[in-house]
Amino acid sequence: MVVMHRSVEITAAVFAAYLKCPTMAYLTAHGEDPPDTFLAVTRGCISAAYKARAGQSLRASLIGVAPIHFSRLADDTARDATTLFVDCETASYVCNQPASAWVDVRVKRSKPGRDYVPITYSAWDKIDQFDELLVCFGAVAIGQATGSRIPANGKVIYGAGHRAKTVRIANYLTKWREVIEATASICRTSEPPPLVLNKHCPVCEFKSRCRSLAVEQDHLSLLAAMTTKERMKCEEKGISTITQLSYGYRPRRRRRIKPAALQGSQPVKHDHKLKALAIKNARIHVVGSPLLSIEGTPVFMDVEGMSDRDFYYLIGLRHETQGMHIEQSF
Repeated sequence: MVVMHRSVEITAAVFAAYLKCPTMAYLTAHGEDPPDTFLAVTRGCISAAYKARAGQSLRASLIGVAPIHFSRLADDTARDATTLFVDCETASYVCNQPASAWVDVRVKRSKPGRDYVPITYSAWDKIDQFDELLVCFGAVAIGQATGSRIPANGKVIYGAGHRAKTVRIANYLTKWREVIEATASICRTSEPPPLVLNKHCPVCEFKSRCRSLAVEQDHLSLLAAMTTKERMKCEEKGISTITQLSYGYRPRRRRRIKPAALQGSQPVKHDHKLKALAIKNARIHVVGSPLLSIEGTPVFMDVEGMSDRDFYYLIGLRHETQGMHIEQSF
């Protein structure tokens, strides 16, 4: 029996979406309009402005050229440069067979007289595997489009100083195969993947859609503190909803503790079952009887900043003096 694989074109946007969430990749690939675009548009404007500034910096540097659009790879006659930089965010890859069966993915110089270098931008001062895998995606797409071996290295331009990090493509090919196969599978299917809320949801353009479905399904991923491993253990026991998990909560028997021992007592461990009960009953449950003994003058502090740059631009203080509330900022 021969299994035919329908050819699908995977864009960089779909590939990047899968790295954040399979559901987001499915909705992006199938052209569904996102209901929450404010954060996505804001982030897009920041990235576009950064790319424009970084592009000007590249033209003035030793690199000497700005990255071209992926679709212009075939326009070889228009470029005399021996090194051609290609914008990874415009790349696309045609997947017509399993990635594990795709041959000739060994890393090598593309062809005499011409080097292709995939490049991507990140406005943030910290980069992670997301940016590196996107560069790898661009490198493999270049190899497919040019009919040559994929480039050996790519670059990520990031941070306020337009720093450049070299990415060795060979180090990410194994992970790339896993992601591209899963992405192609999602693009081919007509059914969305199982819904799971994750840490990317607060800034996702589909957050209201997914959260409403999660509430409708009473899904366990509504418990943000529950890990994937813990959720899988619950599902193995036949517990797949918040309501089912809440029935497993049993309050512990109260023990008499001397007041002197309260100060050094251990904090109560977070209980997913109690949190599920709180969600089911739409109530706030307080464990035990909190004792607040505040000595001196209470001071409330608020710090705002940019965590990826370790930069804090506003510190606010609020305290009470002689019955008056005083607010100060630095």
